[in-house]
Amino acid sequence: MWIPNRVLDALEIVRVGVGVGPGIGVDLRATELAQLSAMSGFGAGIGWQGRWHPPVLLDSRAFVAVGPLTIGATSSNPLTAWKRTFWEVRVEAHAALVLAEVAVDFAEVWDFLAGIVFVDPAHDDILGPHWL
Repeated sequence: MWIPNRVLDALEIVRVGVGVGPGIGVDLRATELAQLSAMSGFGAGIGWQGRWHPPVLLDSRAFVAVGPLTIGATSSNPLTAWKRTFWEVRVEAHAALVLAEVAVDFAEVWDFLAGIVFVDPAHDDILGPHWL
């Protein structure tokens, strides 16, 4: 299962999404420690958020973030919100009725690279040793 697991790990690295709904704001992140964001609105959309996360967005949020500090709610419904992780680099914009997001998760880059030498830090490999 080495080859399928590496393909699946590679697919986890980049996340993208598009949506519609009223709102305004920008979310810029270079990990959770370095962020500059102000966003408010509601969105419904679709995108690739990884194999373990639903592709559908149906969420509202209102937050401001500077550095490691976030004030407000980045999501009112975590089950249908776009995925956010500590080690991601993210650009998200919401302008009037259009919403778009792209993120690269460096924890998933590490998981992919470690998987090449048969280590699975994310414990997400199919038939991996964590399932024994």
